[in-house]
Amino acid sequence: MQVAKGRFQFNAPAGRYQARDGKQIVFDPRQDASARDIRLYLLGTALAALCHQRALLPLHGAAIGGSQQAFAVLGPSGAGKSTLAAQFQSRDWMVLADDLFVVDLAADRMAWVRPGLKRIKLWKESPALVERMADDLERIGDGVDKFSLPIPSSLVRRALPLGRIYILRPSFSDAVTLARLSGPEAVGAILDNVYRWPLAVAMGVSAAEFDQALALAERCEIVEIGVNHDAAAPWKLFDAIERCELA
Repeated sequence: MQVAKGRFQFNAPAGRYQARDGKQIVFDPRQDASARDIRLYLLGTALAALCHQRALLPLHGAAIGGSQQAFAVLGPSGAGKSTLAAQFQSRDWMVLADDLFVVDLAADRMAWVRPGLKRIKLWKESPALVERMADDLERIGDGVDKFSLPIPSSLVRRALPLGRIYILRPSFSDAVTLARLSGPEAVGAILDNVYRWPLAVAMGVSAAEFDQALALAERCEIVEIGVNHDAAAPWKLFDAIERCELA
């Protein structure tokens, strides 16, 4: 990776990518690169770099919409964010984004989530794929056991105010635990889940993004949700979050 003022470049297995001035992504694909491998890096690291160049705050998680507002689930890779998104979609909730999304901190003191890509990325072992064959879904990359579950085109998705952010944490308890975070703990939990945070530091925008994380923690309820990784974990998480959102 190379970083300069207004420029970010990195070499990936699919080719070379540049993010320029927060306005443009240019890529030079390898001759044998497939379209899905090109998309894999284009809509991940390259898109995150573009967000950082614009001093936006790209978050690593899923955003789910209800009738009046949205909530987000943040956590490290493999924590179960996309599985949760798929479970909510199957129960007629609105999936606004999966894996990467940006919150718009508007002047009305609200935090808004706008719709992102119309797909959910799921590992082959995800419980959300148990009832359907993964073979009828497109892999997100060649040789990657992760699949793209489409969000129906008929689903009306719109920007919604963000009310609550759940932070997934591993726990040794058999029960799902919820704890509200505030102050430095809340801000730190958000910063821990910024997509490609080291890029913000390298680009000199970490202070601006810290201010956004601070504003986000002030405008939204931040809830740490702990669960162990037993076989029932995805359903326990889903039930706990749905109960909170419907209460």
